[in-house]
Amino acid sequence: MADYRRAVDESAARAPGENSTLTVARVRADSLRYMTQDGSFPYSVLADLGYRAPAQQDRGSDAVQTLDVSPELIDVLAADDILLLTDAGTENAVAQLRQNPLFTGLGARVIELPSKDFLFGKVLTARALIDTASQIGD
Repeated sequence: MADYRRAVDESAARAPGENSTLTVARVRADSLRYMTQDGSFPYSVLADLGYRAPAQQDRGSDAVQTLDVSPELIDVLAADDILLLTDAGTENAVAQLRQNPLFTGLGARVIELPSKDFLFGKVLTARALIDTASQIGD
């Protein structure tokens, strides 16, 4: 825990200001969803770094960790930065999303990451999130 706290403190010092927002979205073969701020593992780490979800996103709970996003409501993902977690075999879905004018019109910086390495709660995932978050905005 001391190593985790030290890594958080070092990364938090480089984090964007308090008005900066971050969306964590996941592309699956059959859906697009975002991780809720108060329910998902990625946000449990990102919140330690001072990141927050945009106001238009449901904050969630232990029972609500993700919410599906319909194609016409992609603007719910609008944030300064988007961590786009992609499942294996979703290359076509990711390409379609990245070509969608509603998505490109968000104007966010998008960082694409494999969901298997950044989604599930374990110490290595937390460290990978900290390392990635320290590079946002560079």
